[in-house]
Amino acid sequence: MLVKCLCNVCSGQLDFQLVDTGKHINCPHCGMETELYMPAVAVTPPAPINPADPVFLKERGIEVSKTRVMIGAQTFAVSAITSVRPGIPPSGISLWTVASVLLLLGAIGLPTAGEIMDMIPDWVAVGVFIMIAPIAVVCYFVSRKKKPMVSVVLVTAGGEVRAYSSTDAIFISRVIDAITQAIVARG
Repeated sequence: MLVKCLCNVCSGQLDFQLVDTGKHINCPHCGMETELYMPAVAVTPPAPINPADPVFLKERGIEVSKTRVMIGAQTFAVSAITSVRPGIPPSGISLWTVASVLLLLGAIGLPTAGEIMDMIPDWVAVGVFIMIAPIAVVCYFVSRKKKPMVSVVLVTAGGEVRAYSSTDAIFISRVIDAITQAIVARG
């Protein structure tokens, strides 16, 4: 049985036999590796962009032209987009930071509590501190190295849509610039 799905990178239509579901192939459209999958609904690839329509960005499965923005299998009309902005998550405290603080407080508090209550020998409390303190330090530094997820947020009359997210802030900036150029070119 012949099945159709879209490339995970460029949204090009792929035809394959049902027995090949789950296999990884190089897409014949973009050359990138993609997985063949059974779509939940019938697949219709996005309409190709008119060659006369200027393309501001075509990279990593995202194509921005004067009339439309295609991100994976999603297509947005530029005429419906009023503005675009980066979506940056709040710079709250990460789980790694909380874990490091709790471990460090526990490591400091255990010897103190053990001495006060004479329930834990001093050498055990100090040993636990020596084991927990480095783990707390590692948790803290892991929390500092994690890159934040940045999104492309499209603003329309109907509200805001997080259209794409990545930890590559430079690429997100290029996508936002291309969409802004498309909005200006559309008029």
